[in-house]
Amino acid sequence: RKILNRLLTLMLGITLPVLLVFLWKWGVDTKVLPPTLIASPEEVWSKFGVLIEKGVLLNNAKVSLFRLFAGFLLGSFIGISLGIIVGGSKVASKFFEPLLLVLIPVPPLAWIPLLIIAFGIDQGSKIALIAIGSFCTLFLTTSLSVKSTDKNLLELSKLYSKEWYVKLFKITLPYSSSIIIGSLRVAMALSWTLLMAGEMIASSAGLGWFIWDSRSFSRSADMIVGIFTVGIFGWATDRIIVWTGNYV
Repeated sequence: RKILNRLLTLMLGITLPVLLVFLWKWGVDTKVLPPTLIASPEEVWSKFGVLIEKGVLLNNAKVSLFRLFAGFLLGSFIGISLGIIVGGSKVASKFFEPLLLVLIPVPPLAWIPLLIIAFGIDQGSKIALIAIGSFCTLFLTTSLSVKSTDKNLLELSKLYSKEWYVKLFKITLPYSSSIIIGSLRVAMALSWTLLMAGEMIASSAGLGWFIWDSRSFSRSADMIVGIFTVGIFGWATDRIIVWTGNYV
């Protein structure tokens, strides 16, 4: 029964992608989609193998993944840490929130011109952009989830220990963990969006740059390969967070 359920799940999961590929092929073959502008599935598959063999995809993927994880981990660590402090302390809340609640509504993309001036078009500006997006998402959700911790549990914990770290690691973090893990998935999806935007606007390497460069020179097969590659890596990073969250 378990094997049958897994097979059914797999079949349901691949039905829509297979259908979309057939529609894509039909559209190109019948010229509903302009074949001069959009490559066929066969051309994309062939180009995928060529780009892997030449190392073009791998080299650009390495650049993008470094920027992604550096910015995501930096922003997430600061956002969760500060969120815990602000959520658990009224003094810290009054000190930090007035400024942060003014800056957080500013879209991360609006920071790009300033980040380019400060860090140039190399790694620094991309990492900082992703860190800002991750920080904003995780600070807000973490601080709100910590503030909403069941007060009865907090009062009960005082009967057993008055140490702050006991309350933090035995009550507050376990209570907020599901919200924080869900926010990490949202922050990762946002990080991919910001990475692509940053690399398309000002970069000389990376998957976002590769997609934009392919579009500029009308290499539709390369462009679609780049988009699929981002999707594959995006799925993989989301699964890593889900598996890690389930373990935690």
